[in-house]
Amino acid sequence: MIDIVWQSIVIHGLSYLIFAFLLGKILFDPVMSLIEKRSERVNKLVTAAERAEEEAKSLQDSLERRLYSARIDAGTIMEELRLAAEAQGEEQIAQMREKVQQFREENAAELSQEIDKAMAEVESYAKELGRMLAEKALDRKLVA
Repeated sequence: MIDIVWQSIVIHGLSYLIFAFLLGKILFDPVMSLIEKRSERVNKLVTAAERAEEEAKSLQDSLERRLYSARIDAGTIMEELRLAAEAQGEEQIAQMREKVQQFREENAAELSQEIDKAMAEVESYAKELGRMLAEKALDRKLVA
């Protein structure tokens, strides 16, 4: 049969309680304090990360709005430049048409003078030829 020694049980129980108390004070309390500090640091880091993420989203939204605005401005500028280029091109075309018309008019007047001059020469030659033919046909000299 097993002998139970109550004194031994009480001494072991007291030693266990003293050991548990000392272990709690020496080991568990500092470890728990360290865990709580780390937990607080992690929470602070998570909060800071969330704030940074919100700021990043805000910045991204701001940049997207600025980019959209810049694209619209660029489109407006390109349209203005295109319209200006078209207007300038049309103006240049009108100027060239004016120059061509002026050139035609100048050349038409010059050509008309040349035609009149050539017609006068042809008429003069025709008269001379007619007179020469008449003289030959009549065998005498005609007086003009």
